[in-house]
Amino acid sequence: LDSYEVGTFTPVLGGAGGTSGQTYVASSQRGNYTKVGNLVHFSIFANLSAKGTITGDLEMSGLPFTAATLSGGSGSVIFSEVAGLTLTAAHNISGVVESNKTTILFREYDIAGGANSRLTTANISASPSMVVSGTYTTA
Repeated sequence: LDSYEVGTFTPVLGGAGGTSGQTYVASSQRGNYTKVGNLVHFSIFANLSAKGTITGDLEMSGLPFTAATLSGGSGSVIFSEVAGLTLTAAHNISGVVESNKTTILFREYDIAGGANSRLTTANISASPSMVVSGTYTTA
């Protein structure tokens, strides 16, 4: 082990094209992380009471370290609880930590066809809430 760190960060649910005016339910915008060497494990809880103005592809920003530049993304993301997002029938939510960024890109995975498409702000049907965790490699 060349380094070990534990801490908190503030995740922001928003859009790649712009994010403003979001409000969160009290104490529901939080992130925790553990960094060992160049690997970061994180957990996020976020619950919007108002989505404000979010444009473009749906993303979660504010991860504590910049991800490494790797083809296809720098880490895995697990959604253990999601509410307030509308998905196409027979699709699951998935995500990837974007290379060389501090963001999680949200995707919709077609179970039958195996294809991914990006979620957009149009997929937010109500005040979304989610519990997300994952691991990624730092730059």
